[in-house]
This record gives sequence, structure tokens and C-alpha cells, in this order.
Amino acid sequence: MSTATGSGLPLARLQAQFQAYVLQRAAAHPDEIVGTAGAQVYAEALLLRHAEALGAEYPALRALLGESAFSDLVRRYVLAHPSEHFSIRWAGRHLPEFLRTTPPFAAEAYLAELAALEWQVGEAFDAAAAPALGADVLGRIPPEQWPGLRLRFHPTLRRLDLRFDVVAAWKELNASGQCARLPAPASRTAWIIWRPALDVLYRPLAAGEELALDALRGGLAFGDAAVALIEAGQIAEHDAPAALARWLRGWLDEGLVTGTRPS
Repeated sequence: MSTATGSGLPLARLQAQFQAYVLQRAAAHPDEIVGTAGAQVYAEALLLRHAEALGAEYPALRALLGESAFSDLVRRYVLAHPSEHFSIRWAGRHLPEFLRTTPPFAAEAYLAELAALEWQVGEAFDAAAAPALGADVLGRIPPEQWPGLRLRFHPTLRRLDLRFDVVAAWKELNASGQCARLPAPASRTAWIIWRPALDVLYRPLAAGEELALDALRGGLAFGDAAVALIEAGQIAEHDAPAALARWLRGWLDEGLVTGTRPS
């Protein structure tokens, strides 16, 4: 049995309309909702809460756009991507893609890259900690087993490709809340972001190192990663083992490797 409300609508239907109005600012006709002004208060409060949460996740983007433009962005984004998770922490996970594909933001491609950088930094900060693998452990592996060696990487490790110098802009915005110049386009650069202890670290990858890390993170064995480097023309055949060993030593020193996997 359905329960009628003061508007004459079944309660379940009224609740569904109220939810649609609050979450998506859509569908429900104001005349069909008892106390529409109250519903508008709820809807505006939801947008303000999202603006607060997204401002915390994307402080540099907020500073770059300014309060008015950032508020407009949040409103448009929330309408396009209503929160689907019980925690508002994840409400902004689609924002980089939204900026990349949605006018007028898509015309300024550095906005999506800055947002992607901030989101990845946040993910690295929140990801689970893990002990790093010591070089002495790998040193005990017999040489004949190295071609089949597979590595496990730190759970905080993130990879990002950037075409704009948004890292410099991000640092400047975080330090002063201002950016002297907009990020200029440059050649594509691969970056890694990770948190070996309390602080999030980041750095660019060299061309060959980028391919090697991606291959090993993707599950390739050490020997197969060397072949991939050679076939991609990133390194000469006779230099591949030494280059991989050099990069691996750096990754171990940075705490990027946490273990090995069976062949």
C-alpha cells in the first residue's frame, strides 16, 4: 500500500523526485514538491559541500581559476557527475577527464593536466603504505633467474604523462596561491608520484626508464622488458642489461620496489 503525501503523490515517488532534485537539480517539477524552497536549500548545501571537498582536493586548480570560476566548474561538474560513493573523498575523481572533454575548459588543456596531477598526488598520499625491498634481497637471486624476474611496486606509485609544465605551476600555486604565468606546452614528459614514507615525492622519468618501468609494472619479466626496450629503439642491445640494472638500483633507493613475483 502506498502512502499519500500532502501533494497527493505516493511517498516513494515524492522521495525519488526530491532525491533527483537535490542530487541532480533535475526532473522534479517545483509544484510537485512540498516545501520546494527547502529542497533548494538542500541542493545548494550539497553543491557547497562539493565545492569545499573539491577545493581541498584541487587547491592549485582552485587558486588558478579563482573562486567564482571554480564554483561554476563545481556546479557544472556535479550536475554531470553526481557522487556515486558513500565518501565525498572520491567525488572529484572524474574532474580531470571532465576538464579535458568539456567546453570551455577543454580549450585550456593545462587545466586537465593540473587536475590530474593534483588527483594523483592525493591518491599517492592516501594509498596504503608498504615496506620497500632492500637491494640485498635482490643480490641473493642467482644470475640465471634474473631474466624471469618480476617485480612488485609500491602501492602509492602513480604514473602521469604531461605536455605542459603544470608541475612548476602547481608548486607555485601551492606556495603563494598565485601563478606568474600559465603553463606553456612542451614535449611530453613522463612523471612518477609516490609516497615512500610521510611525504609525497615526484620526478620525471627518462625516456628509456619510462618504458622499462611501464613494462615491469605491467607484469613483464626482466628479460622481456629488456627486449621491449631494444625493439622500441630506446637502447642498444648490449646496453640494455646495464641500463635496467642502473634504473632498478635507483628504484630500490627511492623505495619504489616492494617485492618480487613468481615467474
